[in-house]
Amino acid sequence: MKKLPKKTGEQIAFPDEFFARELHINGRINCTLYESLKKALRVLNKKKGYIIIYIESGGGDFFAAKKIYQLFKTSRNPVIGIAERNISSVAAMLVLQGCKYRLISAETKMFLHNIKQTVAFEYVPYQTHKKLSHGFLAEEFKKAEGYQDFVYEVLIDASGQNKEEVARILLEEKILLPAEIIKFGFADRII
Repeated sequence: MKKLPKKTGEQIAFPDEFFARELHINGRINCTLYESLKKALRVLNKKKGYIIIYIESGGGDFFAAKKIYQLFKTSRNPVIGIAERNISSVAAMLVLQGCKYRLISAETKMFLHNIKQTVAFEYVPYQTHKKLSHGFLAEEFKKAEGYQDFVYEVLIDASGQNKEEVARILLEEKILLPAEIIKFGFADRII
């Protein structure tokens, strides 16, 4: 388990200048958000101290989330992610997991899913007006398997669960409440 910053009781104590180092992710994860976070972290990493990221997102673009995950993992200063009310998909599976400390509120609900199933929902029902070849769909599913393998690696590393358990949780596609999020190792503490 990760060691959290110095605490007083159940409250985490941060220095006064800490709150000037907050960023908020609200809404869809995309490349524009990644570019904004990259610029912000470049500035915040010039001085030593924690960087806090409040996250409330239903997910978004896998590639942008993967870049944000790597950005947080390689930050010179520790990134503390706080999942607020709702956090889903790549926001929960990659963005929050990239943070050194992963905190959730008592109201947090987390929705996780299998990436490969998303491909089926995006291409089959919404693109039926196009002639989609079997080869095209097979290629998209193959790519999705690679994306899913990356998500498995991240969640296995972050949670300590084995691949079968992580796969089972993702396939269930259920909303996890705070106690379950902690139990499965997808966050460090409820605040």
